[in-house]
Amino acid sequence: MNTRHFRSILPVIVLAAMFVSYQAFSQDMGPEMMGPDGGGAPQQPAFDPDNPPPKPVKPEEPKPLEPDMGWLDTRKQLTDLYDGIIDAQFGDMRRRLRPTANPLLQRFREYWSEKNIVSEWSRTRPLGNDWTYPIPEVTEDIKEINETLTRELEEEAIQKFPDKTTEQYLAEGERIFALYRRGDMVEFTLAAGGRGVSSKVRGKLREVQKNVIKLEPRKIFTRTDLPREVAARFFVEDHAAMVKEYAAKGKLACELNRKNYVHVQFLRRMPERLVAANYVPDHIRFGESFTTKIFKLEQWVSRKYLVMERQRQQWEANTTPRTKMEANMDARRDPGSIGANIFSVFMDGQGFKWITAEESARLGQALRKDEVNRHIGWVPKQDIADIENKIREIESYPEKLEKYKSDLARYEDWVRQKKEYDAQGGGAGAGAEDDDD
Repeated sequence: MNTRHFRSILPVIVLAAMFVSYQAFSQDMGPEMMGPDGGGAPQQPAFDPDNPPPKPVKPEEPKPLEPDMGWLDTRKQLTDLYDGIIDAQFGDMRRRLRPTANPLLQRFREYWSEKNIVSEWSRTRPLGNDWTYPIPEVTEDIKEINETLTRELEEEAIQKFPDKTTEQYLAEGERIFALYRRGDMVEFTLAAGGRGVSSKVRGKLREVQKNVIKLEPRKIFTRTDLPREVAARFFVEDHAAMVKEYAAKGKLACELNRKNYVHVQFLRRMPERLVAANYVPDHIRFGESFTTKIFKLEQWVSRKYLVMERQRQQWEANTTPRTKMEANMDARRDPGSIGANIFSVFMDGQGFKWITAEESARLGQALRKDEVNRHIGWVPKQDIADIENKIREIESYPEKLEKYKSDLARYEDWVRQKKEYDAQGGGAGAGAEDDDD
């Protein structure tokens, strides 16, 4: 065979080899991978009238979880029990120096000592107060200072505004509202709405008639132009009525003057008395809101008390976890706090786990939407497990629903084919047998 003849039959050989390879590949694929026409389309499973697929049951949509919230009372009892440690040590300030067998407590007492706190405040001078160590004790009870100063001011008020008899008030009224005489130089202000270019009037009294006064030079005013207290100095009837009214109100005015004097002087002198007795404004509770313009007795405490309050705050900040759930729910606990670590171990042993606000929001999708989600902070581990199971059930529901729809379509397709099969007479015997069932 020469080279030219070999080249002419080479395409025929290649095509024959490809056909043989295709036949072998088709046999390896098997009938299940071949279509009814020998192509590659998958075949549907053969209809079997005697083996129906199981009728699917529609999955029930998950209902929201309604857990028993009785554990909230248990949590409160546990947190109150732990908080009781602080109350026992600092609840009564008068017993603050009592000995303790707790080495941790003793160490913190020494670290947050009065001397250290006073040293800090001597530099910062909160609210302008000077601080020295040792801290001076109060020289007088604050209630006694209040009563003593009030009593002194009331005595001063009596001396400054002495009580008078009716005759004395009448005589004083006569002096205050003394009648003008003809020829007196008078000066007064007209009543609101009175006539005249200027409300200020000055002139020499020329004559007083029944309802009119005349001044020089050539000024005339009626009784209605004058205020009552001015008319009382021109007209006899108004004068008598004003003097009688002044005497009737004299006692009441005296009492009001005394009370006003006591009030004003108390606000001015009480802070000085308190500072002298070693009381100071409570800058821990009131801070920048404290003002010297308005005196409030509840804002003042003893120097000793304020230092002890600072000790209590330092103790809680360094040893007490955030157990006030309602007030500090979203606050992060200090992982370095000794008290937080101890409390965490304690609550873990009681079957509780700490849940953050973010984690609580995730868990809330399994709960009823019309109620406030209180699964935050310390929550029982069993409740968390139940919620997690419910979340998985909710998340898997769409997949179960899709599978149900697919199975239902397959079942309905079999029913349709069965009806066609029976209609063609192929399932007569089977149908009769089903009727016997």
